[in-house]
Amino acid sequence: MELPHRVRRVELYLKISALLLFISNIVILFIVFIMNTKFFIELTTLDPLLNIPPVVILNGSESIRIPLGEDYADPGAKAYAVGGDPDLLAEGKVDSSVEGVYMLHYTACNQRDNCTTVKRKVTVIKPAGTVYLT
Repeated sequence: MELPHRVRRVELYLKISALLLFISNIVILFIVFIMNTKFFIELTTLDPLLNIPPVVILNGSESIRIPLGEDYADPGAKAYAVGGDPDLLAEGKVDSSVEGVYMLHYTACNQRDNCTTVKRKVTVIKPAGTVYLT
């Protein structure tokens, strides 16, 4: 015996409702997944500029010559990065009482640990024509 037309229609509505409920659950799970990974998505996809390493600019020249015995005052450097100014780490020492070549390193890293290092060469020289008595 064949089901009445109205019963078949109700069965069809129930099947469609179940399908829509299934699809809505999948959409809700997807939204929850996106919300939980929002931080990761922002860092990797939505803000690709954070992949650009900082820029470090030396104050003054990258190569400096000073006379033996003269005090050395480092002019330093400045660092710039997307998302704010990064910390700048200066490494190295100049002993102006000892003739020689000294290297100073300035390093800045951004939020993703992309780092940039620039170098400054400081040469301590004995001035020409100077006689040192010992």
